[in-house]
Amino acid sequence: MRDLKNDLETIRATTKEKWYMKATDDKDFMCAIYITTIPGEYEHDQRRGMAAGEDEQVDPGKVIAITLLQSPPLAISEDDKWEENARFIVEAHNGGWEEAVNRALAAEALAQELEVAIRKQCEVCISPDPPAVISVCPYKTCSLWPYRNGGQKVKDEEGR
Repeated sequence: MRDLKNDLETIRATTKEKWYMKATDDKDFMCAIYITTIPGEYEHDQRRGMAAGEDEQVDPGKVIAITLLQSPPLAISEDDKWEENARFIVEAHNGGWEEAVNRALAAEALAQELEVAIRKQCEVCISPDPPAVISVCPYKTCSLWPYRNGGQKVKDEEGR
């Protein structure tokens, strides 16, 4: 099971600025796709932004990740999903994952609260010595419900 609190810390530790997906060319005029903090739409800039040392080079301090760089061949995913990967990184950072993890943490907290409430209610049905469940439990939700017949498992309607 994932450690959602750790995931949330990881998300919050990233660069705070909004991220953008961009396309440019590398030193050999082949397409390159990257994630940057430079605002703008996703479109090819008609430059050689990934050509190191060139006047057109994108500011390396503004580049977060590269999902396609063919020359030199440093980032070429085998499944050709460089745009999809870049879009995922941008969407995850710009609010998607933090919100999803927060919602998952809230759902886990609610599930724990409900479990405590159900157990507390079911304590009414359980006799301490020997453990048994009264056969008229209105909730039929606790783990002891199948054993309501004096400790012997009772099959449900489907024979389980």
